[in-house]
Amino acid sequence: MMGAQWPIETHSVDQIVLDPNNVRVRDGRGDELPGTVHAVSEEVIAKYMLAAEDLLSLVQDILRDGYLDNEIPVVVCEGDDVVVLEGNRRLTALKVIADPSLLGTESSQVERWIDRYPEHDTPRSIRVMFAPSRDDAQPLLARLHTTTPKKSWLREQQAIFYHAQVSDGASVEELKVRYPTAKNIPRFMQMAEMREVIRSLDFGGDEAVREFVLDSKLRMSSFEYVYRNKKLAAALGLSFTRDGFLEDRTISKGQQAALLYLIGRLRDRSLTTRSDELKAKNAACEELAEKVAALVAGTLVVTEHGDPQGPSGGEKSGWIPELASNNPAGSRSNEPSASPSAGDGSEATPGPSTTGDSRPTERGPNRGDTRVRLNMDGFVYAGTSRGLGRRYEELRKINVSDYPNATHDLLRTILECSIKEMRREEGVVEQRRVPTLGPLIDWLLQHYQDEKNGRMVGLVTRLKKTGKMNSGQLLESSDSLNFTNHEPDFFMTPQEVHAAWDHLKPILREIVGQESPAAGR
Repeated sequence: MMGAQWPIETHSVDQIVLDPNNVRVRDGRGDELPGTVHAVSEEVIAKYMLAAEDLLSLVQDILRDGYLDNEIPVVVCEGDDVVVLEGNRRLTALKVIADPSLLGTESSQVERWIDRYPEHDTPRSIRVMFAPSRDDAQPLLARLHTTTPKKSWLREQQAIFYHAQVSDGASVEELKVRYPTAKNIPRFMQMAEMREVIRSLDFGGDEAVREFVLDSKLRMSSFEYVYRNKKLAAALGLSFTRDGFLEDRTISKGQQAALLYLIGRLRDRSLTTRSDELKAKNAACEELAEKVAALVAGTLVVTEHGDPQGPSGGEKSGWIPELASNNPAGSRSNEPSASPSAGDGSEATPGPSTTGDSRPTERGPNRGDTRVRLNMDGFVYAGTSRGLGRRYEELRKINVSDYPNATHDLLRTILECSIKEMRREEGVVEQRRVPTLGPLIDWLLQHYQDEKNGRMVGLVTRLKKTGKMNSGQLLESSDSLNFTNHEPDFFMTPQEVHAAWDHLKPILREIVGQESPAAGR
């Protein structure tokens, strides 16, 4: 039986080396650890286990309750080293107790626990089971982590596990024989291949997106909805072999731009696994595929703020791009004329633009500032306040063309009440004097700074801007919301109200909203 006759010996914790190839580590930031010196490797692994594998709770358990010897770590001899293959988290905890400095600035917590449990008898030597080789241990690791005896690896971690063996020379067919209980190994190959692709992208200095990908905050089980969608995969120019390997791992600049665009939308949650855009039979998926194909072809670009725009067109608001035509006869007018509105809530229809020889060109899309009502696409109120819900319904129905200042005043009320509802959900107990809009925005900014949410910090910072501003900055600021509420001579045009809403919508969606079924259409 597997492992039944493997020898068990007692070894010093200091003499056993943590495995930088362990999937728990490679799932995070350990890809480059193999080959580093042990001291550096173990410090990095310990810090990763601290952040991603709840290491401190295990350290406290061992100090308080003692080290349990019921599950013996599995090790292998590699050169002069004894490397742990199964039990990396337990061994890391023992090493941290012996040397808290492995955790850097977090070592103080371990030192306090050591002082709190002076009777602890943490072993400096433990029993370990020696596997004949790393390959011989693989079936045991698979049984422990891909079935129920232990906490299962995430599907991404399982993908790393299987893909690593292929990288070492095994074929997919051999893996199917070696792991008869494994389901759909080619699908794991696809996941591991795409994981390597997105981790090798040039993030262009965008630390937020880089962290989102490299720290595995982007779950591959979510990204799978993108590359396994046949329409989106075709638009991206991606295809896989029967065994799950990419047919061409060369990624063009256009493919990179499209992948970063999709990753950015997954990060800001304007695209989720429930979005119509990821449902192959939905028209919204066709539209997204067209936009992705345009990014790959270079007929559409994404601005430094993540906003897509045509190569020669003006900047578009929001994440969803409009396709830009390279056909001069199909270019869009920068200022389409609007037909009179009947006041029934329908969008005004832009008239056709003309070229220099008076031939009619392709009609452009409706611009946001020609709408009679605010563009609520992509937003549904998801809070619990009936009063705030009623206000959002009024906002959805109000005629901006007829009542721009009333609409803008309602935006201020909704922003303030939405932040208050968020504070309530966060457990903030309001004092007798409830904060006004200014202090509420300060609290909101601090909240997202603490969460290290760079996108929201940027949006709220623009909302907080004061002092000398151009007209665009003023429309995005809370000052304009206050002016319509307090200044008799200050008034808003419908176009300005639409612009203010375009800035507030992603903030409110993050605070109390959710993506609507029609988002992105």
